Amino acid sequence: MVGNDERSDIMGAAGAGIDGVYMRTEISPPGDPQTSQHAVCSLTGPDYAGLLGYLNI
Repeated sequence: MVGNDERSDIMGAAGAGIDGVYMRTEISPPGDPQTSQHAVCSLTGPDYAGLLGYLNI
């Protein structure tokens, strides 16, 4: 799961047993952290190159 909302996207995925990649963007909810302890990878902004690097693509 790739998402920009820690609670809904990343913690929701973790609760369902799915790995989550957190992208902290300017439309993330106020108060969301810069990095998520619940994510397998945290990126700043819409870092699609970083996402592809994490996925080894």
